[in-house]
Amino acid sequence: MFALFLKRLFANRQGQSKSAEQFQSSRVTSGLQALDASALYAFYDLDLHPISFDVTYFIVACEIECKKRALESIHVVFVPMADMFTREVPDNYDKVVDLQSRLWRFDSICTQIPRLMPSVSGVTICSSRTEADLFRRLALNQYPSLEGRSPHHADFFQLVLSELRYFEDKDWGLAAMTQAKRYLTSWLEPRAKGRKPIVITLRQYQVDPERNSDSEAWRAFAAGLNQTEYFPVFVPDTDHAHEYAMSGYKDFPMFEPAAWSIGLRMALYEMAYLNMFVNTGPNSLAVLSSRCRYIFFKVLIPGIALTSEDFLRWLGFTPGETPNFATPYQKWLWNGSDDLETLNKEFLEMVRNIEKNGGYVNGN
Repeated sequence: MFALFLKRLFANRQGQSKSAEQFQSSRVTSGLQALDASALYAFYDLDLHPISFDVTYFIVACEIECKKRALESIHVVFVPMADMFTREVPDNYDKVVDLQSRLWRFDSICTQIPRLMPSVSGVTICSSRTEADLFRRLALNQYPSLEGRSPHHADFFQLVLSELRYFEDKDWGLAAMTQAKRYLTSWLEPRAKGRKPIVITLRQYQVDPERNSDSEAWRAFAAGLNQTEYFPVFVPDTDHAHEYAMSGYKDFPMFEPAAWSIGLRMALYEMAYLNMFVNTGPNSLAVLSSRCRYIFFKVLIPGIALTSEDFLRWLGFTPGETPNFATPYQKWLWNGSDDLETLNKEFLEMVRNIEKNGGYVNGN
């Protein structure tokens, strides 16, 4: 199972000895001054952590750690793989997401997500592990710690799920940039014409297709909405965005730029009256933002490694429960499916909740 593969990979990398290039870098640091003492230097090591939307949990964990230490900002440092050609990857994943695809995802997803955290003041992509080690030697405030075992990405999930004090603020988590929201406004206003945007993020992936969106159900749901009150907008799966115009969704508005731009996707999620999605990577942008309203369908899918109960418990989630940090307008549905009956039922319940409590005012 992929979950077991991940656990073994992290375990195998624990306690690794310092490499020759790291040893060499110790001589380079001699006489150099420390980096900004008011910043948290956060290291995302691609030898230990995935190239995926899991970076979102890392960034929020960094923000929590930054506040705990009373620091002013975060500087994210990406540490490259020791050897990208020999990095272990499950066969079924590599067939769909090969090396070139992973490099593209790193550049288009991982390096862009930190910019959605207001406290992030800088992002560095190291060209070598030697360069990264130099940063470590000069940074007074580092996260995660290298003392003891090697960190794994479950640590970031567990920190986010345990530090509830951080979520007491009205506004927490990821946030769209102002200019991105301006672009979205210029796209939405002439099309929505005052209607409430219902943003539906599709999963149409060849890895673990059991997790994919029920195409017929989502089309029927969008068609059944009161079109004078709601404006359904689909965001296609990035790998299949070019097929949208030829699919059964062609009669519904699509905001394709969100499939390619993290910044525009975040802005769309913030400006939506309600986001709706299944268990797919991009949904973490909405999940980790107090500014987004959403319904998260079929979180748990038995028999699929990354959506199994064991794996989700390992990350720190409690099956059957919406995380404690969620707002009243954020809901997780662990069991069941994204069939039409469920979509309609949950949509109407959330709408009643939003309208009753004033959870949507002037597109915010």
